[in-house]
Amino acid sequence: MTATADTTQTGYCAQLLALLQLIARAAPGSLLLSLGRRDRAQLRLQAGERPILVLPTCVLAALESDQHIGVAPALGDDVVGEPISTAMIFARFRPSIVPSDDRGGYDVVGADAAKIRDALASLTLAPACLVNALTEVVAFYPLRDPLRDMPRARALQRRLAERLGAVTQPEIEMAPPPQVYGYPSPPSRKLPADDPGVFVPIAGKVRGAGVFAPWIMITMLNAERRYTLDEIDAALASAATKKGPTKS
Repeated sequence: MTATADTTQTGYCAQLLALLQLIARAAPGSLLLSLGRRDRAQLRLQAGERPILVLPTCVLAALESDQHIGVAPALGDDVVGEPISTAMIFARFRPSIVPSDDRGGYDVVGADAAKIRDALASLTLAPACLVNALTEVVAFYPLRDPLRDMPRARALQRRLAERLGAVTQPEIEMAPPPQVYGYPSPPSRKLPADDPGVFVPIAGKVRGAGVFAPWIMITMLNAERRYTLDEIDAALASAATKKGPTKS
């Protein structure tokens, strides 16, 4: 679970682009990005297009500025930003971290790292992507077809969190992007940590690890791995809920 900077810049950007492309399969809709403290960007994606061919300039600028980058995986509507479609579900873990004296950095506490690995291995479906942001570890499970039934998506997220022992709290503030001319400015709102439309870390510097924070790493990515709703339902129902390493 160690976050290191041994990935080349080209490889880092390629992995980030591949993850954004998986998320953007839920088009049409607007992809909401968090690019630092309260900076927000909104990308409008159309159906039937290859929605993201290169990393958006706002993402590149955030990377160059060593910002913590997050994304709301469920695409929203263009008016108030409410989630309308998602191409993946995810589980968010919040382990404890400790200083790593031999590298001058941080590591996930060993027992927590083992519990996360065991929780993920206990599910018959392997995640397609695993993001290690030290204080947050996120496992993504892309859907074969985008899901536009958001109540079902929220229920599926909660079942996944409970099945893996992932977090559902605290609530995360979803400050809106800057107002677009002709549209009302959506209010800031808070969502549970396991909601499909909440920010999850995907790149940049680890938040809350000090001035010399390491980079968030995509430690595993298989863009071909996608699941039907029936496959996910069967996997979640296959065994009793197991408690994970995180604090809700």
